[in-house]
Amino acid sequence: MIDTYFEKIIHPDDPYLFHITHVTNLEKIIKSNALICRNEAPNFTDSSHLDVQKKRMEIDKIPSGFSKSLHDYVPFYFAPLSPMLCAIHNGRVPNKIQEDMIYFVSRVSRVVQNRIPYIFSDGHPITIGLSDFYQDLKDLSELDWELMKAKYWADTEEDGDRKRRRQAEFLLVNSCPLSIISSICVKDQTKLEYVKEAFMNSTNSHTPQFRITEGWYY
Repeated sequence: MIDTYFEKIIHPDDPYLFHITHVTNLEKIIKSNALICRNEAPNFTDSSHLDVQKKRMEIDKIPSGFSKSLHDYVPFYFAPLSPMLCAIHNGRVPNKIQEDMIYFVSRVSRVVQNRIPYIFSDGHPITIGLSDFYQDLKDLSELDWELMKAKYWADTEEDGDRKRRRQAEFLLVNSCPLSIISSICVKDQTKLEYVKEAFMNSTNSHTPQFRITEGWYY
């Protein structure tokens, strides 16, 4: 099923990129003026499944020209409503709720224009051997864009690989400057006011747009 709402934000030629993080990390991100990879920001609030993070940590080298571990990259999804957010919503990540998760949104063209090194996968990057990695943007065609447009991505009897493919990632080496973030999106008005105030109280020169995108949450 293709969701018409998602069709408006999924552009394979110049994909939008979606990074989600816990709202308590916002002030540290603003102070750093960047999203920082896990290996460089060990004290950030982690909202991912512990088993998945353990597997990411154990992958100390991925097949790419940069020879980095997964925790040396800032990960972005190619669509909202990720399996990770679903796990939080369903209580599989202890003491975390989806209302506390906020989106940082950019676009591939912004990454390229700012000469930020990157790689991307065509499926969940922890599934080495199933998911392939690329550095040439022409290989974005290898991703399952019809699945990215779908609101529901669960595996089916006919296709038991949907969840892996939906978790393809665009990975920025080491950090992502806030200057390439076009918007920060939240679930409700309370979080919107919190985000606005955090930026108002900072000396950060770049202020993205702030939006409520309730449809990006379960």
